[in-house]
Amino acid sequence: MRSSFSQLARAPDVFAAATVAGAALQAVAGVWAWPLSSALHFYECSGVVWTAGAALAIPAGRRVWLCAHLALLGIWLALHASQLSRESEPRAPRPSDELRVVTFNVGDGRASPDELCNALAELDADLVLLQELDDAQAAAIEARGAALAPFRELRPAGRRGKGVLSHFALSDMRHVIEPDGATRLHGVLQTPNGALAFVNLHARATVAFFGPLTQFDEQVAELARAATHELPVLIAGDFNLGPRSAILAPLEHAGFENAFERRGAGLGLSFPTFGRFWGLPSPPLVRIDHVFTRGLEMRSAELGASAGSDHRPLIVSFAFERAPRTP
Repeated sequence: MRSSFSQLARAPDVFAAATVAGAALQAVAGVWAWPLSSALHFYECSGVVWTAGAALAIPAGRRVWLCAHLALLGIWLALHASQLSRESEPRAPRPSDELRVVTFNVGDGRASPDELCNALAELDADLVLLQELDDAQAAAIEARGAALAPFRELRPAGRRGKGVLSHFALSDMRHVIEPDGATRLHGVLQTPNGALAFVNLHARATVAFFGPLTQFDEQVAELARAATHELPVLIAGDFNLGPRSAILAPLEHAGFENAFERRGAGLGLSFPTFGRFWGLPSPPLVRIDHVFTRGLEMRSAELGASAGSDHRPLIVSFAFERAPRTP
């Protein structure tokens, strides 16, 4: 019994070592730090691990590990302090110049059609990007028509399904199918304050397990290279990667900001919702739903209610930058 407890007490130590090694290797090898860098996938919720590791090290008299876990906890708190503090801030009224964008993996039918439509109506977003849209969900959205969103582009296909709902006109819509089967919807949103180019994407789930072997790193790099400098740009969806993955680095290098990293409230653990992923009683563990922007003034980012999906929607508010950006 004591041996089993001792092994359990060592679990935070193993995770700590893997996290440090993964971060160090990723700094050197980039995307090819995989699979060791996979520990970073769970970094957003790792504060509880460092706390548990420190608590377990005290009675065992393991001073080195106590110091290690406290140091990691300190780094984690420093990185997330602003997000945690914003979670308790009162919500200000929505300014007239603000646009609200939502990205939401609706779970291939897990969010029932009625639940989904009611949730979308309550969100009152200017642009909604849906992933894993199935036929029943799309039919319910279409039945509500302009009352829900005057402009719609729905391509239901289960796990590969996509949808775009908008209060403003859509143009230049383009459906892209990658060789690995991943799909994207590209388009331009025509708002009263200017045009906004957007991409609605969903990476294959395998990217979380096989990293660059899935070639998603090449897709992200191409998106970063191809993003126009003539318009503000938004790239959003279910990336199946945590925000610290090196696969997402090309977006940062191209001048994109991760909305939640910039103005998020809380930890943003968007997946899974309790009991909705294959019925497993798992708490939220990862932040894999992201919005990346360039040429926009970020205001806020927070999670909404799941409406029955195994993901929670990410709600981002922004305004167009007052001064034009230079390429």
